[in-house]
Amino acid sequence: MILSVLEKRKWDAQSRLLRRELQDIELLYEQLHSHVAEGKKTHHGGPCIPAVRRLFVDTKGEFFPCERVDEESSELCIGDLKNGFDLENAKKILNVAKITEKECRECWCYKMCSQCVAKAGENGKIEAANRLKWCKQSRENAEEYIKNYIVLKNFGCKFEEGEA
Repeated sequence: MILSVLEKRKWDAQSRLLRRELQDIELLYEQLHSHVAEGKKTHHGGPCIPAVRRLFVDTKGEFFPCERVDEESSELCIGDLKNGFDLENAKKILNVAKITEKECRECWCYKMCSQCVAKAGENGKIEAANRLKWCKQSRENAEEYIKNYIVLKNFGCKFEEGEA
């Protein structure tokens, strides 16, 4: 990735994973440099909006937010073909951080959190303990993006000019 940014290797020769990582680092740049005051209500960075990007329908016609969640879980089911969407379950999934609200508010990684409901919904139940055991990994991922951002900046990457 660094070689591509420094124009020592063609961007097209990079794997999709590395290109995706650079996009994530560019997003970090935007987050670090957006000077928007926090509102009274805010949301951490991990969850998607259930079923908007990756609706998963199982063989029984049940809807799930994506393919990563446990299809045997009634808590993670957001509807079915017969009855439509279960907005209460979708809302619960979207606001999964409520179950760890205190811990999340005190975490330096809150805005960069990469956790989704698939981590909280292990064993078919959305539980705080499931969610909290993944916090260390989420913080380590965020630290890695920050380190990569710093290295790229030090090697001349101009994120502000869109030249990543």
